[in-house]
Amino acid sequence: MTMRWMTTPRTCWLALLAVPLLAGAGEPLLVAAAEQLLQQQAADGALVQGAAQAPRARVVPYFANLGALGLVAAGRATGDMRYAAAVRRWVGWFEAHQNLDGTIFDHVRTNGLWQATGTCDSTDSYAATFLELCGALQRAAPDDVWLRARRPALERAVGAIRLTLQPSGLTMAKPGWPVCYTMDNCEVLRGLRAAADMAGALGYAVWQRELSVMAGRTGQALGWELFDEARQVYRVGVQTNGVSLKAKGAWYPFVMANLLALAELPPTPRQRELFTRLQREQAALIPAELRTAGDWDRLLWWGYAARGAGDAPLHADLVRRLRDASAQLHMVNNPAILGRLCLVLAPE
Repeated sequence: MTMRWMTTPRTCWLALLAVPLLAGAGEPLLVAAAEQLLQQQAADGALVQGAAQAPRARVVPYFANLGALGLVAAGRATGDMRYAAAVRRWVGWFEAHQNLDGTIFDHVRTNGLWQATGTCDSTDSYAATFLELCGALQRAAPDDVWLRARRPALERAVGAIRLTLQPSGLTMAKPGWPVCYTMDNCEVLRGLRAAADMAGALGYAVWQRELSVMAGRTGQALGWELFDEARQVYRVGVQTNGVSLKAKGAWYPFVMANLLALAELPPTPRQRELFTRLQREQAALIPAELRTAGDWDRLLWWGYAARGAGDAPLHADLVRRLRDASAQLHMVNNPAILGRLCLVLAPE
């Protein structure tokens, strides 16, 4: 995805830095990131890129879902209920703007109203991260009445995943785009598992079994079709005609695809060996200093993968670097980066 960076005025960020004294006992940088996410939420629940009140504010639901996942983690770490409330407002906005087939477009504020752009980067990941978000919120702040009311939106999101589901169990990024990406399918796996858990919690046994079967097939296909046994790395993706996308050595999408797989799939010996090898071969891609929003993003991808792969020393070192650069948090305004920062800093 292409990220559009916007800056938050330094004076606003300095005000956020004082918030930990009021918002709970969480990690100060985590709380500052969560508070900045709250500042980027519009009154109607939209979680935007940059300033919430900007006349041409933009909502990218995928990024917003990742930001909201960070708010769930921040709420779990601090006990601050404002974060769960903000997530519920975002979920309501997402529901209200879903298309009938479960897809959702990016939106831009025009003349005070949200206008759909008619486009989205993907349909599978937008839907899958929404499912994961609802499941994460329900685990952190259980509310069966709230969850039961979400079933129509959850079913639509599963329907959006089905739009591009292939016989292999993998999903194409979106209709008309015949590539099954590793990154998307890691998110689809987590989304389907979350949906199955929610169905089980609500007593929908048939739906739970159906979702569990779907998740199982996606998980198997990730290992069979998207892992390159010869090179011992994850492929960027596989075209529906069977042609593999490799893009060896490039940060996007090769390294990012492998880091996401390491972060979100179970930490097996094969995963740990891959992470060690990636560190050795791609060490130049770990930022030494955080001078730009892109540097924050890259360091957090490594931190997220280090946690998932079980590399505690590297995770601790990257967290130290993040804390050392906390005065520069004002340069970050993408909800996905702020959300990942919360996930990396929050206790597991």
